[in-house]
Parts: sequence; C-alpha cells; structure tokens
Amino acid sequence: MTQLAINYGIVLYELNIPKEELNTQRKILHETEELIACLTSPIVSIKAKHNVIDKIFKGKFKNFLKKLCDYNSMSYIHEILKAYDLHKNEIEGKLEGELLYVAPPTETQLQEIKAFLCKKYNKKSVELQMKQTPELLGGFVIRTGNYEFDWSYAGRLKALQQKLVKK
Repeated sequence: MTQLAINYGIVLYELNIPKEELNTQRKILHETEELIACLTSPIVSIKAKHNVIDKIFKGKFKNFLKKLCDYNSMSYIHEILKAYDLHKNEIEGKLEGELLYVAPPTETQLQEIKAFLCKKYNKKSVELQMKQTPELLGGFVIRTGNYEFDWSYAGRLKALQQKLVKK
C-alpha cells in the first residue's frame, strides 16, 4: 500500500462520513469499473469528471473524489478505501479476520476465539467473516492480516507429512 493511499485514507476517515452513506458510495465504485476508468482517463477533462461525480455521488465523498481527480489520484481509490478501513479499525481497536471451518463453531467457541484474538492483538473487538470450508476435514483456520492460525485436520496432516519427509 502506498503512502499516498494511506494519507488519503486517513483524510477520508477524518471527513466523518456516515457509515451507511460511505458504504453506498463504495458499492457504486466497486460495481462500476467503467466509472473509475472514466475518472482516471487523461482524455476526459477535469470539468467533465466533476460533472460525472456531481451526478452520481453526494456530500463530502463527492468533494473527496473531485480532489482525487484534481490531483490525478483517482487510480488509487481501491487502495485508499482499504487504507481507510485499516485506519478506522486501528482507531476503533477492531480486528478483522476470517474463520474457515467445516462445522460451524458454537457460540461459546466463537466467543473464545474472539477473546483469544483480542488478547493476542490487544484489540477491543474482533469481526470475523465465517466461511465453511469442507476441505479442512475438521477443525478451523483463522486468518488475520498477515497471520494464519491453522488448527485444521488438513493442516495437521500436512505438517505431519512434512516432518516425515524431512527424516
């Protein structure tokens, strides 16, 4: 992630755009790559880009996108939104991750996993995306940032196989 995207992500966070409004505007950007192509094109004038933005977006986010176009930074928009999420989570003490499982964990198990992650990363809360993954054979895998905790049967079998091959 570039420093430019990180800086813009922080600025976007400081604009205090309501969550629902920002999610709606993000959805538009993610679903229409043609729009981003138009807003990053050197052939399209700044005035035309501003007109397109005025017709599609609203509020502070609209003005933010205009500034990105003015400074030829619109091509970083996805990276900026990612930097925004990271900064927001850091400020709010929230950790995001993914839980892969064969059988869904019980509520107690899920709370224990979240408590483990909160303690490990010194965070206030954890938000996990749940994904059923039958190829794990059993157990579960937790992915957060650059780390993976593999307590799956498939992972243990793979580790055992690697140990046996080394000897």
